[in-house]
Amino acid sequence: MEAVVAFDLDDTLYKEVDFVHSAFAAIAGELECCGCDRNEVYETMRTAFDEGDNPINAVIEKFNQPFTEKELVEIYRTHKPEISLSAGVQEMLSVLKSSGCDLALITDGRLITQNNKIEALGLADYFPKRAVLISETTGCDKTAPDNFIMVQNTYGNAGIFFYVGDNPAKDFLQPNRLGWNTICLKDDGRNIHPQDIAADKEALPHYTVKNVSDITQLIINLIKHN
Repeated sequence: MEAVVAFDLDDTLYKEVDFVHSAFAAIAGELECCGCDRNEVYETMRTAFDEGDNPINAVIEKFNQPFTEKELVEIYRTHKPEISLSAGVQEMLSVLKSSGCDLALITDGRLITQNNKIEALGLADYFPKRAVLISETTGCDKTAPDNFIMVQNTYGNAGIFFYVGDNPAKDFLQPNRLGWNTICLKDDGRNIHPQDIAADKEALPHYTVKNVSDITQLIINLIKHN
């Protein structure tokens, strides 16, 4: 049976906090050119973030530097991130692809930010460009069915569809309504957004797994039994 496996990006294929820390490092590098201590800027931002405060505001309040809030946010959003796929995620994607699964990526966010992440992670090796859907480009986020329907249309509405994500607040309702199999990767304690398992029943995933290695076996077993 043909199978299509679509993935969320942030906190599913990599940890979004790694992007956040990479952005802090990029801002610290820019401020170093203005005479600020790079490590001090970075640690100021990390501390503010860990304490639930605004890291950009923390920099503006503490350091005498020439950037406006808007300019610092732009550095954050447009920098080339230092992030990478874990060995487990690489293996999962490789096994699914070699098993004949078609892969897709459905992610919410700004085009330049998400594309920079995709490039840094080397995801073009796994996901064809026509099956990469970014909300700023499509005009729809995951709270609407449109991007999921686009994946169905891309692959001909045939076979079995999966969506793998991490956030019950918005990842699973629409694919559930379309009859997809939904899989939630459990938070290992590093996720940006909390997993609200008290969400409306219709928005809950069909399956929850602890490790990416469990995703591969679950999908292969479900394909065999359909």
